[in-house]
Amino acid sequence: MANLKKEGIIFDIQSLSFHDGPGTRTLVFLKGCPLKCLWCANPEGQRRETEIRYYLTKCKGCLECEKACNSKALAFNNSGISIDKSKCSECKERSCVEACYNEALTVVGKIATVKDVMKSIKRDIPYYRGEGGVTLSGGDPTYQPEFAIEILKACKEEYINTAIESAMLTSMEIVKEFIAYTDLFLIDIKHMDPNKHRELTGVTNEMILENIKIIAQHRPVIVRIPIIPGFNDDKENMLETARFCFKNNISRINILPYHKLGQAKYNQLGLEYKMPEISAPENREMEHIKQLIESEGVICVI
Repeated sequence: MANLKKEGIIFDIQSLSFHDGPGTRTLVFLKGCPLKCLWCANPEGQRRETEIRYYLTKCKGCLECEKACNSKALAFNNSGISIDKSKCSECKERSCVEACYNEALTVVGKIATVKDVMKSIKRDIPYYRGEGGVTLSGGDPTYQPEFAIEILKACKEEYINTAIESAMLTSMEIVKEFIAYTDLFLIDIKHMDPNKHRELTGVTNEMILENIKIIAQHRPVIVRIPIIPGFNDDKENMLETARFCFKNNISRINILPYHKLGQAKYNQLGLEYKMPEISAPENREMEHIKQLIESEGVICVI
């Protein structure tokens, strides 16, 4: 039986998703990720801890937040409010957010119990219509494995289809626990070359690939490749990824075109966006990659 009192940190729950597993899905975003992808569209999910997000366009420069900050982490300058994260991370009060009447400062992430999450999920059950369900995303669910697994357990007790979106950079013991309660794995392969994978994400891919091999023996897997022009979209990498999937009886690859929709979040979180010069791949380029992958006997969906 699921431990409904188990706590974790989430940063969003979205209803009515259609691209993260079969049918209509509820997406639960868990905070924290072992990878640091240069193009990450959800930088607010990278750190496990709660953090402050600053919207310059909403700021009136009243300095009430600076006065309220007991950690002395906030300072006002020509670019608005700057936040010293080393001081801010120690603060549990978030008095600066309460003092900001214009909501220029918000807290990203909140502590929730499995019971809290299930309350939101159960409201969506009428939309599933037998095919839909719940997908855990992030961040990466494996970064809060105990919390994630208890959510999956609770879903299975309600006969809800379960899926996770993950890079599966975790131990084999944790992989086995996820296999027990997950119906579908959507797993990212950023690059097949371990050194290039490290350049793109901060980690190598050996553990990821080994985990995929094991998972594919027990559960359906859809491999997802974010297409980053000039970094991982070359013919050799695409063919090697397709061959890896075919060899391990993985019949489908989803290719995801790079976009900059998350770029504004970096400024709001006081982070540097490291790929401003990269443009989204054109449709003809995505179609070419699709043809390459399908030439190796694997279904490819853009």
